[in-house]
Amino acid sequence: MNHKLAFAAFAAVCLAFPASAESTVTNVVSTLTAAPPAFSGACPARITFTGDITVQGRFDGPVEMAYTFLRSDGATAPITYYTITAPGTRTVSTTWTLGGPGLPSYSGWQQLKAWPTRHLGFGYSFSPKAEFRVACATATPPRLDIGSTLYAVPRAYNDRCPGVITFKGEIIVAGAVPAPMEIAYTFLRSDNATGPVKYLTVTHPGNYPVETTWTLGGPGLPRYTGWEQLKIWPTHHDGGIGTSFSPKADFRLMCRPG
Repeated sequence: MNHKLAFAAFAAVCLAFPASAESTVTNVVSTLTAAPPAFSGACPARITFTGDITVQGRFDGPVEMAYTFLRSDGATAPITYYTITAPGTRTVSTTWTLGGPGLPSYSGWQQLKAWPTRHLGFGYSFSPKAEFRVACATATPPRLDIGSTLYAVPRAYNDRCPGVITFKGEIIVAGAVPAPMEIAYTFLRSDNATGPVKYLTVTHPGNYPVETTWTLGGPGLPRYTGWEQLKIWPTHHDGGIGTSFSPKADFRLMCRPG
């Protein structure tokens, strides 16, 4: 009988004190910051939230932790899980992309929520709210501008006449072209002649080549120094743009006896 009583007492002690105690979480500290906290520029904006989850307690085995991010617009991120076997800190992050024509400005926050997935002596931990604000810059299209260049080939002619001088240039369209635009152009000459008016339709910025020639020189004109100039203008009123002129393309001609 004494042996039976001793065994019963031993069994009772074993039931009262498990061979290995369960892990206990005594504290969870969460932090979170937003970068940048104040955004101003072209949208959409991308805000990055970085935080730490610090777990304290006694660990006699693995502990599964869970966390998610709460947002000021009522959205909640998916729950993420990880396992730890000792006290420590884990860095976590998420991003939020927002802002645009329908949301030119916004002030909000995100918050980190963390907890052990089993009741281990601690419930939920919430970080302070990581506040931020977004101010989208108003997009101003580049101002429409029209310019031109022109040069003579050759600039110095010394050969049998008549000589042919070729004038090569570009009509340069810069800035925003909101709709197809018609540009008129002509060539002015140092002898007061004017070339026919031609038209160019443009739909986007770019350099548009133009060209003309001048044939001159002979017994009655053995030498000549002159120029041509490109004159351009939009055929309709386009943002206050009027008539413009290229620099003069100078040349000289000297006829050589045949």
